[in-house]
Amino acid sequence: MTILKKLSAIFIFTLVALITLGILSIRSLDQAQTRFEYVAGNTLGSINKISEVLRHREEARRQVLMSLLVSQKDIFEKHMANARVELGEAKKALDYYQANLVSDERDSQLIKQTIANFNEYVGKVNKMVKMYDTDGLEAARGMVADGGEAANASVLVSANIKEMLLYNYKIATDYEAENNKQYKSTLWFLISIISIATLLVAFFAFTI
Repeated sequence: MTILKKLSAIFIFTLVALITLGILSIRSLDQAQTRFEYVAGNTLGSINKISEVLRHREEARRQVLMSLLVSQKDIFEKHMANARVELGEAKKALDYYQANLVSDERDSQLIKQTIANFNEYVGKVNKMVKMYDTDGLEAARGMVADGGEAANASVLVSANIKEMLLYNYKIATDYEAENNKQYKSTLWFLISIISIATLLVAFFAFTI
């Protein structure tokens, strides 16, 4: 092989190696960016929305409990009005999540179950209000005491919300793990190509 052919072979091989490295790097960065955008735009948004639901639901629960601390009906009605506002805001957040933030089929099932149990909880709160009017304060307190209908429904909603949070955190950590895995895989592949290219260039250069 002539010197010109050897130099041409070295140049062509080096060029091919550089193009391959560039393509692999761009592909890896593009996939990593896609995952990052999904986590930033969907998963973090989902977590924030679920946290909003939890905040409104807890405030509604607090207002319900405060309404039953004293026997004055005007105080009861004031706190229950606040509770209804908070429950309404929680329902809006749940509906928004279902319409815009569902990640996959599992997430879809979780939000459907959460909404169903939330509606059941709202129904128990409304039942408590009717019981307050018909059977009095102690009967209403029994609804929110441990083991009461409203209390049990509230516990179930809390469990649903916690499960949704954990699932979305899992999605985020899975994407992070996949990014790290691909980064390491791409890094080792690039190192291998660079090493092989260097050895071959050195070999051709030595044989000139």
